[in-house]
Amino acid sequence: AGALIAPFYYPMSQDSIQAYFEEVADRSRLDLMLYNIPQFSNEIAIATLVSLCEHPRIVGTKDSARDLPRYMATIHKIRPKRPDFSFLIGCEEILLTSMIMGGDGGTIATSGVVPEMIVKLYNLFLQGRIEDATRIQYQMLDLIEVMLTGADFPEGFRAGMTVRGLKMGRSRQHQSVASQLNIENIPRT
Repeated sequence: AGALIAPFYYPMSQDSIQAYFEEVADRSRLDLMLYNIPQFSNEIAIATLVSLCEHPRIVGTKDSARDLPRYMATIHKIRPKRPDFSFLIGCEEILLTSMIMGGDGGTIATSGVVPEMIVKLYNLFLQGRIEDATRIQYQMLDLIEVMLTGADFPEGFRAGMTVRGLKMGRSRQHQSVASQLNIENIPRT
């Protein structure tokens, strides 16, 4: 499946957002995950997602709105219509909670830095070991705080991957010297 955000830059009505997704889905040979990230694009309203979930090419949603009640309401309204619809979260901070409330998992930046931690949390959740999964979720909060301190997103995550031994190279995103993260100053715990 391909991930597709709503158009950005200009505000659009929900009718126009729905027409956009329908046109892309009608023409696509790939299944689509609708990506709600209102920080960077037009929000996909819950009612719009409910309507769009009936399109056979639209198979799920990823939500990065950082709004757990909204995410839960989306699952609550769509799951009865489309039990096969996939619900992914894009916010590490609520990964476990989102799965407890019916989500299927997440596609999150931290999985590029500590994939073993994310997989362990997911597997513990599947095994019903919520207390153990909760400990990992809280450890992730500490890690996220370090990666978001002192640099613009996503540079802290890139630095985390560099610390793990991956050669990330320079970002294409232009940054001031003050916005660049000094890897030597990252606490290692």
